[in-house]
This record gives sequence, structure tokens and C-alpha cells, in this order.
Amino acid sequence: MLTLPGRIVQTFPWGMAGMVLSCVMLLACGSGVSEDEDDSSLEVISTNPSDGSSGQPTLLTIRAFFNQSLDPATVTQGSMRLFPEGSTVAISAAVAYDAALQAIQLVPENELMAGAQYLVEVAAGVQASSGQTLQSSFTWTFSTAIAAGPPQIIATTPVDGQTDIGTATIISATFDRPMDPTTLTTDTVTIEGGGVQISGTVDYLSASNSVTFTPDVNLAVATQYVVLIASSASDTQGTSMATGATWSFTTGLDAIGDGDWQLLGARLDPEGLDPGDSVDATMMLIAGQPYVGYRHALTHAVVQRWQDGIGWSDPLGGDPTNGRVRAMWRNPSFIAIGNAIFLSYARRKDGSTTGPSSIDRVFVYRWTAAAGWSIWNDGKEVSTPYSSSLFRGADAREPVLARTASGLPLAAWVETDILAGFNAEDAAWIAEVSSGNSWRYGPWQRDNAQDLYGSPVRLVALGSNPANSSHYLAHWESDNADPTRTHLYVSGFSGSAFSTLGGIVATDHSSGARLSHPSIVSDSGGYVHVAYSATNASGQQRIWVQRWNGASWSPLGSAPVSLLSTPAAADNPHLLMINGYPVLAWDEQGPHSGSRSIYVAYWDAGNWHPLGQAVEIDRSRNATRPSLAFDGAGNRLYIAFQERTPSGDAIFVRRREVPSALFPFVSRLDARP
Repeated sequence: MLTLPGRIVQTFPWGMAGMVLSCVMLLACGSGVSEDEDDSSLEVISTNPSDGSSGQPTLLTIRAFFNQSLDPATVTQGSMRLFPEGSTVAISAAVAYDAALQAIQLVPENELMAGAQYLVEVAAGVQASSGQTLQSSFTWTFSTAIAAGPPQIIATTPVDGQTDIGTATIISATFDRPMDPTTLTTDTVTIEGGGVQISGTVDYLSASNSVTFTPDVNLAVATQYVVLIASSASDTQGTSMATGATWSFTTGLDAIGDGDWQLLGARLDPEGLDPGDSVDATMMLIAGQPYVGYRHALTHAVVQRWQDGIGWSDPLGGDPTNGRVRAMWRNPSFIAIGNAIFLSYARRKDGSTTGPSSIDRVFVYRWTAAAGWSIWNDGKEVSTPYSSSLFRGADAREPVLARTASGLPLAAWVETDILAGFNAEDAAWIAEVSSGNSWRYGPWQRDNAQDLYGSPVRLVALGSNPANSSHYLAHWESDNADPTRTHLYVSGFSGSAFSTLGGIVATDHSSGARLSHPSIVSDSGGYVHVAYSATNASGQQRIWVQRWNGASWSPLGSAPVSLLSTPAAADNPHLLMINGYPVLAWDEQGPHSGSRSIYVAYWDAGNWHPLGQAVEIDRSRNATRPSLAFDGAGNRLYIAFQERTPSGDAIFVRRREVPSALFPFVSRLDARP
């Protein structure tokens, strides 16, 4: 039971006829709406169903009665909303004002679930004809009647007899009433295919009265599977199913799931720029609208916007770098902050840089729809200016971006140390950048010994904690004593100093030649998560995700992340945090002709669960380097990636709906890329 912000003068639990009669009686007795009602505050005086009532029908009209007539223009679709217990996603319904009853009424589009509790909210801001306004929202609860007889399954995924099902499918069944979760386990929910019982995880989702079975590994192709739910499965009243339920489905030959991941248009086409490959995509969202930034023909930085019904735009403002991007992997970097997109990239010396023409410098640009592209930091590089008085020049390269609490971009990059007496080695730098200046901090290395085998800092990643405005830097450093090893470290950055988060997070045994950028995020509780690919001593490249609990690092899972029955070479992880759930995308060599596929999974209850099927366009081609973004308002997950086509590498984007029951109370992105 919730404490109501309004007050109920009288409730009418006895149905529609009784409500109309009571309204007439109130008017006749002078205790209802009177001629001087304009002098009273606007209030909800009664509801149907009444607050706390139970046994309500699953088909009903919900009403909130007021002590004054309302201004119909102030009654909108959002004036009254209906929510299942424990959910923040409103049920689809029609909302209208009934002038005769002085009531706002809500009619759900679909039948409500039996035996479920619901919350109704009347939003503040509704106005009376007199001008009085409902000052605060008004809420109440009710529950529907439990269906008679034993529990019934009303829907399944996949449906019975369905064919060509993806191998990464999650199986589910929806009941006609709330069920007892303790009666839905791996003992009572089983799947068999090819004569083998499939191992997996069973979860009960109370918001939808459904049970899910997530296989531990992908299902086999072209195989029939039979699902059985035992008769001992019971509802919350202890009533068990009369007989067990069973259905079957058959997997297809193709692991690509267009039904899961919708393709947005065709390949992105930077019309007007030089021909060439398009690579290194960054998926971004501004007010729920998809944007993709990427590198084209090695030297161009491009951003395009998707509009439903229209397609992909031309490059927004062209290429602000004028084709001067230094041809390096994962350069440039993009991030959306508010209604702006920031770009950071490394380029060769030109009229805006200092030092020799062979020195790479880091710059930051900003784009808005109103102003287009503009260079920040007063038109100068944000990396350390070259000084001829020092013994060495300074290459700055591979920048990455995050955001500060003030909404400014924070850039991190690798730069050759130019400080006399240091080691003349590559180190990490950070800069907060505004339109007129920048503030730099560095250099930073975890292992400051003289390097015998090349530059210590190789690649960096940057993350922000939205809860406390902290920043985290993940960086690979070569081992000073062993050329076959590179170590991954994570450091905190307070704005004025770096701090260490534990020791070595991971070690790569490939001399850094196969390193990929790590991906680092922080959840709202301040726990840092880092995803990375690393080659072990046996030469196997695998994906891992580790979590910092404030004292030590621990992996999510006892084995590398993979959805394949036999893990293969995996690379290029990108990690998001959606309402506390780590969501990971990566590319991995799949079972089809040795090509690479892109997979997406989320971590929950001690396991990685597949989120849809493989994302590539053509399973015979290499699909790599995914980038994720999540639209909390629309419950949509977007992924951009590059795929090798007959005419070269191209950028594609897919999206999928994320059921609210999958990530409960999903409403915002807890961490940014």
C-alpha cells in the first residue's frame, strides 16, 4: 500500500450504476459540487476501483472523480497513467474526460493480468474550469481477481511449431496469473534437443507473469527443441497446473536475427567525400535520435544522423578536419553531450599547430545543429605544445572522450613524454576542454621504470561516474622487462591527480600487436567495470569483464565471455551499464567459414545472457568493432559496427526493442561510453 498524496472523501466500490446514483445524491444534498466550488481547491474525491480494493475484473474502466468540473483542454494522455506493480512503464490506454461525471477515465488497450496489483496516477497540472490546478499527483492501487481453475500458459516464445529460430534465443512462457517463483526452476522448466537436455538459467519476471529459460550456450542449428513445464508449477495461491505444458520449435541455419535487430537503412554513405573504407564507428544518441561518428578513407571524420521515414543524412557539416585525421586505428573519437557532439582526433602539423611537421597533435571540435562545427580550445591543440628547448618532440595520438559534471568534454590520449629527466616514453594525459581554453594534467604511467622494449602506454579508455563526477582511465602499458607482455591498469582521476585502483588488472601475451582499446564504465553505485580482450600464454584471444568493488578486481564469470559452445578469438569489447546491468558487445570468430560475428549479452544472476541473435549483415563476412548506445525513453538499444563488403569496409546500424521486464525500471543510462 502506498501513501496517497491526495485524500479520498468517498469511494464507490459498487460499480458504475452506484457511482452515478451517488453523484446525483451528493448534488441533491449539497455535499457534492456547489455553486461556490471555485473557492475550493481542486481535489480527487473518489476513485473506481477504490484504493486498496481487490478482486477487480481484468476488463474495466478506471475513473478519478473531482470536486469541480475540469477544463477538458488540460486533460491529456499523460493526465492519468496505469502501471503494473514494480514497473515504471505505463500500460497503453485511452484517456478521456467525462464531463457528466466530472471524472477522468482510463481504458486499457488490452485486458489486465489476473491476480496482479496495479497503481494509478493522476498527474499534477490538471485544471478546473474555474482555473484551480491539481497541485500534486494523486495515486491509488487495486488488484485484479485471480482466475479460477489451474494456471494456464497464454503465450510462449518461440510459439509452438515455429521454425527458423535463432540459436541465441531466450525461451519464455507467460501465465494468466502471478506464479510462485519457487515452483519454476531448472527441475520444472526443461528443454531438450537432439536427445540432449539443455543446461541454462530459469528466471521468473513478476511484472509480466512470465518465466524465461536462457541456455548456457547457443542452441544447435537446424535442430528441433521441446520445452516442458511440469504440472507442479503453481500460482501464488498454491494451485498447480492441471497438466504439464509442452511445445516445440526448430532452429534455423542462419544465426542472423532480423526480427531481433532491425537494420536502419543501408550502409552509411559519406556522399561527397573521397571513396574508401568506413571504420571505427561510435554510436551516439541526442534526444533519442541516432547519430554515428566514424573515420572514412583513413583521413576523414564523419557524423551522420538517422531519421525514421527519411534515412541517413549527409555528413553533418562535412568533415571539420578537412581530411587531416592521422591514419591511426580508433582515431577519431566522438561523444554526445546534451545536444552537442564532440570530436577529438590526432592530426599532422598544419597552420594551427606548433613544432615540426612530423609531430601529431590532438584537437577537439564541437557540433550543434544550430552552429555546425567549431574548433575548441581557442583553435589550438589540447595536447602539450611542442617546445624546441626540450630534448624531444612529442607525438600525441588516439584520443578518447568522456564528459565532466559541468558538461564539458574530457579528453585523454597517449603522448610521448617531453619532460627532461623523465623517461622520454609514451604516457597518458588528460585535458578538460572548453571553447576558449583547456586544462591539462599528466604525464601518467603506472610503471615508471626505464622501458627496454618500446613505449610503455599503448592504448587508453576513459569513463565517468555520473553519481560522483569521478573519472577513470584504463590503459595498457608494456612490461619493462618482458617484450611479450603488456599489462592493463585502471586509475581514478579526481581532476587534479591520478590514483591507483589495485594492481595489474590483466596481462596480454602478444607484445601489444593485437591489443584493442578497453571499455570502462561505472554504475550508479560507483562500482567500476572494465571490459577488454587479452591474449593468454597459449595465444588465445578472449574477452573478459572485471569489476572493482573498492578493494579488488574480480571477473564477471569464471570463464571468458562467449556465447559459442567453444569460445573463439574475440576482440573489440564495448561495455554499457543499463540500470545496473552490464551490457557487452564484441566481435568473435564464429562457426561460419571462420568469419567474425558480433554478439551482445547482459550480465545477470551470475551469468552472461544473449541479447538477441548475431548482429552482422552477412554471416560469410567479417563484422567487427561494435559500439552501443541505449535510449532509455524508448527502451531501444542501438549498435553500430563495420563489416567487410565487396567494395570495402562499411558502417551499418541495427537497433532492437529491449523489453522493460528484462531490465526492471529501465529509464536511463547509468554510465557513458
